[in-house]
Amino acid sequence: MAGWYFVRIGALGNVSRCYAPDHSYPRSARVVVRGARGLQIGQVLAPCQPSADGTDMRIVRPATVEDELLASRLERRGREAMAACQQELERRGLSACLLDAEYSLDGRQLCFYFLGDPPGDGDDLISELAALHSAQVELAEFGKLLTEGCGPDCGSEAASGCGSSACAACSLVGACEKKVDR
Repeated sequence: MAGWYFVRIGALGNVSRCYAPDHSYPRSARVVVRGARGLQIGQVLAPCQPSADGTDMRIVRPATVEDELLASRLERRGREAMAACQQELERRGLSACLLDAEYSLDGRQLCFYFLGDPPGDGDDLISELAALHSAQVELAEFGKLLTEGCGPDCGSEAASGCGSSACAACSLVGACEKKVDR
């Protein structure tokens, strides 16, 4: 049974619309999805409609025990990469606020998340980190998530959001909106 789902993906809990061509999934199911960053593990939030902008991802399969073990190992490698990146930022005298580092499930891509803009000399830093970790490196800005919310149509109005009280991005957007209203 084919279907469309909102799926929470990655360290920052981004929500994407994902198409499952051959299987239906209950809420909270762990799944492997394929998107711009390769394979990642996600969690099904709810059924949805396809988006008009064509930025949807595909659910490849239900997550297996092996996928979860691999994700756990990659999470440890991500913490090591984060420590190495922090050392490099300090060595360069950059004051960027590094929040997290995350590998794709295949281990080929590594993404560093920064609060606000990534460091100014990003290209040089990316090259050095890619060589150090033998992975394609990407720098991402977390500040954009704070203004847009966790995913499609999320965070732009008080009534929007993914509907999950556990969504860190929606909680942050809500807290920011409350602070601005005061």
